[in-house]
Amino acid sequence: MSGDQLKRQFGLRVQELRRQRELTQEQLAERIGKSTYTVSNIENGRLSTRIETASKLSEALGVSLADLFEIQHTKPATDREYRRAVDDVVKSLAKLSPRDVEKINKIIQMMLSLRPGAG
Repeated sequence: MSGDQLKRQFGLRVQELRRQRELTQEQLAERIGKSTYTVSNIENGRLSTRIETASKLSEALGVSLADLFEIQHTKPATDREYRRAVDDVVKSLAKLSPRDVEKINKIIQMMLSLRPGAG
């Protein structure tokens, strides 16, 4: 994996953790003593992160440094692939009864509550 790919994957991980904790970029920036511009550039993979900043990020996001660096080594889906997958799910759900959709929703909510780090 190239340096640019690593920066992008790290940025996506920071963004994922920030969103899971329902923090804005501004709130995260304040917690780590950096600007919103810096947080945005980290999340977009345009900025390398010093170990001191990574340590502050891990603390602010409530994860270990190892967890912060837990990045995907697979190719992320493109926006087009993601939209296509969402469209396919919506089309499939549209064919079901409201009762069946509610059952699926309950199953999804249960699965989300069981995932590591939930709750």
